[in-house]
Amino acid sequence: MIYCDSEYRRSQDPDMEIVAWCSMHDTSKPHLYFVHKNTHLQNTLKEELLKRREEPLVVFNATAEARTMLQIGLDIKKFRFLDVMVMAKLCRNVSHKDYSLLSTCQEYGITHPYTQSKNEMRDLILNNTKYTDKEKEAIAKYCVADTMVLRQLYRRLMDELVAIYEVTEVEMEKRIRYLSAFVAYTAIIEQNGMGIDVLKVKNIINHQKTAVVSFQERCNNVYPFYTWTGSRFTCRYDVKADYIFSNGLDKDWPTTDTGRLCFDKDTMKKFQSVSPELKILYETEKVIRNLASFSPSNSKVIAHTGTDGRLRPYFGPYGTVTGRNAASASYFPFAMSRGFRFLLKAEEGYCITGVDWGQQEIAIAAYLSGDDELLDSYNSGDVYASFAAKAGAYKEGQSDKERKLIRNKFKATTLGIGYGMGKYSLALKLTNDTGTKVTVQEASNLINLHKRVYRKYWKWVDGLTKKIREERILTTKDFWGIQGNSEHMNSLRNWPVQSSGSMLLHFAIIRSLQRGLKVIAPLHDAIYIEHKEGDMHDVETLEACMSEAVSRFFPGLTIRTDRSTHLNSETWIEDGCDELVKLLDDLAKDECNLVTAHFIPPDFETFNLFEEEVEYEQPV
Repeated sequence: MIYCDSEYRRSQDPDMEIVAWCSMHDTSKPHLYFVHKNTHLQNTLKEELLKRREEPLVVFNATAEARTMLQIGLDIKKFRFLDVMVMAKLCRNVSHKDYSLLSTCQEYGITHPYTQSKNEMRDLILNNTKYTDKEKEAIAKYCVADTMVLRQLYRRLMDELVAIYEVTEVEMEKRIRYLSAFVAYTAIIEQNGMGIDVLKVKNIINHQKTAVVSFQERCNNVYPFYTWTGSRFTCRYDVKADYIFSNGLDKDWPTTDTGRLCFDKDTMKKFQSVSPELKILYETEKVIRNLASFSPSNSKVIAHTGTDGRLRPYFGPYGTVTGRNAASASYFPFAMSRGFRFLLKAEEGYCITGVDWGQQEIAIAAYLSGDDELLDSYNSGDVYASFAAKAGAYKEGQSDKERKLIRNKFKATTLGIGYGMGKYSLALKLTNDTGTKVTVQEASNLINLHKRVYRKYWKWVDGLTKKIREERILTTKDFWGIQGNSEHMNSLRNWPVQSSGSMLLHFAIIRSLQRGLKVIAPLHDAIYIEHKEGDMHDVETLEACMSEAVSRFFPGLTIRTDRSTHLNSETWIEDGCDELVKLLDDLAKDECNLVTAHFIPPDFETFNLFEEEVEYEQPV
């Protein structure tokens, strides 16, 4: 096998600048290629890698090295990768953990010679267009150091993985190679980029503060969460806490170690569907966080946009414990509030089509649990009406209005259970969703009905609970895994379903790229491609790839897909986002002297790509 590390700059451009590449075999010394703006050396590196195509490439975050290989004209689909970052995740699959090369070395007691100066070296590489001989020597030593520790780290992690999963090293290498393929393939998506309306982006930047106030005032029209301090609006803890207590939600609401109510974004996401007031507060806080990416002094969106006007985010493969991507919402429109998708734009003559699996999680849960009743509900095409019918809620002589109300109750119950809601928060959600008063006892009865109708599913959940309490390994069919931990019982109960969804997405994306589709973004249970307007052949190919993923891992199961196409000539407006888009679009339409038709990329002194807090080390 070959241990590899690369350094490059201007990754937001279609043709980024490769700076250096280091290769090292198990029994040889490192070989450094300083290829910056040197076509001859780049071709030499290309030929060397082609000669050793059959040997696995051991890397840390395969997206980086794969992007370098694409730049010198190599077909990464013909290479095999062993990603040490993936190995580290499998050993310590914990949310919100730093999985950089440096932190992983520190965790395993491996000394990295650049522990104190890694940031300085990264800045040296990124911020210069030319390098002195002394700087070249420093970069070379830095690249070699990364490669040297990689060999030690691979050995430590492999030994630990073999012990944890109780398999042979040959089998574990096979698993890592499969999982690493997706990380490498995301380099193709990153290089493709996604079209973005730069003029709209820059106009939002110029009116960022006005936009923030506009959304805060919009929220206050529903409920006065924001208080004017004389210079700006603030959302105080006591105002939010008073709302929670006065609506009886404190019984279900999570608290901190000090007993205060949690109002972090994950908690707000979980409870935002409980009431219109919490929903608009959640949406407002998310939009305001998103607008921080349009800061005039440091726009993350502009910083990740190339000279060709296409946005190239780092997708953060395996960025969550379930193996899903974790692209930062500071520069990835699909991770922002859905209204920001109006900034996306296909090239002229092309369009963007997204294909997503419909109610994928219910289908997977039914398959994994072997619950025929739940699968029957999914296959009926209306899970909620089927649940109501199986529970005996529909009676002869009921009007259409009454049946609609019943369906809404069973829909809210199904979704609430999926969010992990208790009877108190579910009662409020049901009341708001149906427009009729629903008591806590009624909410509890509906939860019990779900447990009665879908007995096999709940028996399976109970089995998972036992497995987690015993701290046993949970795995998916594509070898992704996590160690059970009773402290995270609620989130781990849904881990097999979420991770299986991630597994399907990874396989479908790899197949789509192998078949030449221009994939521009993965998102949870959806894949977006750019294709010629009026030609739906690529869309049909994508749907076939997604169907193949399901049949490969879940034989006999069919998961519905839905498609949505967005033309170059139209504004992309997601369902329910009309008002949000109008507020943003009104700002974006404003003619401003600072906006020019020709986009000039930012210089690195103005835009610091690494200022934000990220879960993973960004590839340079």
